[in-house]
Amino acid sequence: GLYPASGETTQLRRVGRELDLESLDRAIDALARQSPRQAEIVELKFFADVGIDDIARQLGTSPSTVKREWTVARLFLLRELAALRAGQDGAT
Repeated sequence: GLYPASGETTQLRRVGRELDLESLDRAIDALARQSPRQAEIVELKFFADVGIDDIARQLGTSPSTVKREWTVARLFLLRELAALRAGQDGAT
């Protein structure tokens, strides 16, 4: 489906483990500058392991909006992390 339940968080966690926490923190900071709400969704889902429905209630929005924002945020972070990793590889 559009929002696979199992693989989405696993993929981001795998990338997070492969990179140092400083890179992950920088990517989340970049996301927060672009979209504070998306950064909050990432923090709740990724770090606190809060479910989509609970995040939606907490933010006062619909689960479908949270899913959409999570998808966009996840793609943003994956792109940022890849760019940071490429920068690290090029610096060595």
